[in-house]
Amino acid sequence: MRFSVFVLALSLASFGELLSNRSFEDVEGGRFSEWNKSDFRTGGKTLIGEGGGRTGNRFAICRSDKDTERSAWIQRKLLPEGAIAVEVGGWYRTSPEVKDERYKGASLRVHWFNSANGEIALSQKFYPVSPVWREIKDELFIAPAGAVRVELQVFHWLTPGETHWDDVSVKAIGKEDLGNNPERIRKVYGIDREPVFGTNLPYSPEDGEVVSMNPPPFRWLPCSGTKAYRLQICRKADFSDSSLIERVDYPWLVEVPDEPLEAGEWHWRYGVEVDSLGCLWSKTRTFMVPADAKVWPFPKADKFQVSAARPRLFVTHEGLPKLRERALNGNLKESAESLVTRVQKYAGEELIAEPDFLPADRDLRSQAYTTIFRATRPPMDKMQQAAQAYLLTGDPVAGAEAKRRVLHFFGWDPKGSTNTFHNDEPAMWVMMRGCRAYDWTYDLYTPEERAKVEASMTERARDIYRMLRRKPFDNNPYESHAGRQIGFLGEAAIALYHEVPEEAKEWLQYIVRIYWGVYPAWGGEDGGWNEGPHYWNAYMDFALHFVLALREATGIDISRKPFFANTGYYILYQCPPKSVISPFGDGFQAGAMTSPWQEYYFGVLHDDPYLAWYADQYNVKGSSNAYSILAVVLSGKEVKPKPPRDIPQTKHFPSVGLVCSHADLADRSNDIALSFRSSPYGAVSHGHNDQNTFAIEAFGEPLAIPTGHYNYYGSPHHDKWTRSTKAKCGITFDGGVGQDRGWKAQGKITRFFHNGDFDSFAGDATAAYGGKLELALREIVHVRPGLIVIRDTLKTKQPKCFEFWLHAKDKMEVDQEKGVVTIQRPKATMTADFLLPRKLNFKQTDQFDPPQTWPPDRKVDDHQWHLQACAYADYETTFLTVLQPRKIDDASPKPILKLLESDTIQGVEATYPDGSRTVVAFKRDQVKTGVYGKLAFDTQVQAVRFAPDGSIKAILAEE
Repeated sequence: MRFSVFVLALSLASFGELLSNRSFEDVEGGRFSEWNKSDFRTGGKTLIGEGGGRTGNRFAICRSDKDTERSAWIQRKLLPEGAIAVEVGGWYRTSPEVKDERYKGASLRVHWFNSANGEIALSQKFYPVSPVWREIKDELFIAPAGAVRVELQVFHWLTPGETHWDDVSVKAIGKEDLGNNPERIRKVYGIDREPVFGTNLPYSPEDGEVVSMNPPPFRWLPCSGTKAYRLQICRKADFSDSSLIERVDYPWLVEVPDEPLEAGEWHWRYGVEVDSLGCLWSKTRTFMVPADAKVWPFPKADKFQVSAARPRLFVTHEGLPKLRERALNGNLKESAESLVTRVQKYAGEELIAEPDFLPADRDLRSQAYTTIFRATRPPMDKMQQAAQAYLLTGDPVAGAEAKRRVLHFFGWDPKGSTNTFHNDEPAMWVMMRGCRAYDWTYDLYTPEERAKVEASMTERARDIYRMLRRKPFDNNPYESHAGRQIGFLGEAAIALYHEVPEEAKEWLQYIVRIYWGVYPAWGGEDGGWNEGPHYWNAYMDFALHFVLALREATGIDISRKPFFANTGYYILYQCPPKSVISPFGDGFQAGAMTSPWQEYYFGVLHDDPYLAWYADQYNVKGSSNAYSILAVVLSGKEVKPKPPRDIPQTKHFPSVGLVCSHADLADRSNDIALSFRSSPYGAVSHGHNDQNTFAIEAFGEPLAIPTGHYNYYGSPHHDKWTRSTKAKCGITFDGGVGQDRGWKAQGKITRFFHNGDFDSFAGDATAAYGGKLELALREIVHVRPGLIVIRDTLKTKQPKCFEFWLHAKDKMEVDQEKGVVTIQRPKATMTADFLLPRKLNFKQTDQFDPPQTWPPDRKVDDHQWHLQACAYADYETTFLTVLQPRKIDDASPKPILKLLESDTIQGVEATYPDGSRTVVAFKRDQVKTGVYGKLAFDTQVQAVRFAPDGSIKAILAEE
């Protein structure tokens, strides 16, 4: 071992150091010699440090005053011939302002460039807070194929404070150096490395997993500098028998076999080819295929065939005459004529000019970005609408208008201001609307016009594919916009299948694998969706367009995927018909969000009567809707609706940490809807900092609501209020300090139970507070229907003033002495009895902090009130709160509430006028058995209904 290290050291010296002015001592022209500086247009600062360098006098400073700023000192060098990697080292320290180790401050980035100085890859590593000089050593980066230059960037990354750098080093390494230490090269390549939460999907199947799909998707993590992989799947652990399934020179990170696997034990591994070392294999992972696993093999290669005739998207050339007959004389006649009339009204209107490039300033950039997509979407929507009118009717005015818009929007420079990598919104929209519009009006173009449109369309499709592969999306799908672009690229692949066949076939194979083995990033097989109802509605529209375009063009049916089979229930439970609030996530969460068309589509696809019932509540009938191409495609079958009375009234979506509790799912006027969220995804993308928060709608009225507005992503109001914890019915402290933002700000549902009498669930949001709290546990028991008991257990290392937030549409009535808050609406009311802590201070306001100030032309009419129940605590406290929603005309006496406290329990007893009682009791911490009277229980919570004579009528039989 010592000999190997010695040989490695000698080999390293053979190439020598690449960097100049490594210790930052030489200065000229206001910068370090040989070094450049950049703030990446964020406002970060690159400075020259004097005095106190690790060695010598000077050192490099990178500073950020805000968490939106970054800066770096940069040096680029030519790689010596024969170098296949670099070893990077150096010293850094962070300023006292950088105290939180969860933040990414100190960072190194290594960029690789080809002979034309084009960037071909980058790697980035982050380092912990260190107020004293700390060494980085032996950071090895593999050079990608074609790299001739390497660039080191020493960073301070999006964190208030500074990082200082000194004595940095970049040494080139050849093949011989790596060959002396195979285990090191495995580590450098990242073979079997642990997934980074929020960046990588986990290995699939995981070692020891019993799979639910046959065959399962096989996923692994990207390896540094690797363009192709090997995959082996076999019944024998040494991969030696005839059952071996193998892929060689495979470009992606997900694969699904096209034949089901025999039931029983299987093994799999992946590998990379390394010059002079051969194939370096991952460890062998073992999985079990049960006999009852859902059989769903990947389509065989011969299924990926698209007709050369047009149209190709949604409607085939052979099916077009029948479709036009329906529009002329059949069930589409009335809506098709209405569609043509609408198009004729805006035909010839002035079209928006190609937008300017986005400004560099971050705040101005966000506003310009929002303004541009609000301006460019409508005329592009009309492009598809006009083309659809032509597809259905052949109307010449509609066809000419669609063609005019196609030529206009595809005339924009695909490398210009609407390029995918600069401004993705118009880039996405022109592809989504334009590919369909061009395909449906193809016969109207001259050969020269077709060549221009297809060239632009192809270049834009290439950019989407480059963007997806650069992530790579097949193992890093956690970016919202990319999650819709996969469908747009899939449709482009169908539209261009015979025009750029080699590329289009690759795109289509890739996208179908994404849908088969990766999609969705924001949910799971239970159908849950982490980004909230509004984004579910939009993203299911994007996804279903590709799913149906693919089915109609090739016969491949992705809708059979369990997620698509179950996700209609996410909206059925979260936002039933005629709901008036739509928590959680970006969108108008305090207002209605309905999805009758999406529920209609899923109902037809899966012959589901409950989803059909949802659509029927809005009188949605796909058979007569010419405005929706999805309705046109799916209108051949109508599903008989059935009210959701014979299914569970409460649903847990474990994949996204959501519980939806209902009293009567089928009747909004009698329903009490309680939604509770504690998500394993943390607070990212369009999700909010709202672990362990709840919302209540009852008898058709919004009672406990989420608040704030979504004026544009990341605006001061959106960032500091709308997605903050204080904007929800949750817990903060010391004047609104709430949960963190980011992947680590997680919650988790720790308990769930449902029967006809009780719902019991709990969430742990401790991690979401980022170490500021020792415990943040919320437990809820819904005594069905309408008695909701909440216990919050909060612990801290330092005294804090805790705040229980309640939000409503109207000003709340507060009885400070009794600790009772009342919310009243025209059809319903709700009381909140705060039993613990005994001393509370209530504050109420109708102001946002900060308010919505942009866009100035959008008046916010929605009024919202915010109440805090504040309690000072030394090191721990408990909120015990009872919520009682009731109809406004319910004159029956409310139960008398009695606080229950003993050495073993905390809880409440509700006594009704007839003498019957309900007891909800929570065990205290560190207690083995909870005792109330003759009732003893070893579960975390117990609830019992007693008849007037004291006999037990119902009990929470939670395991």
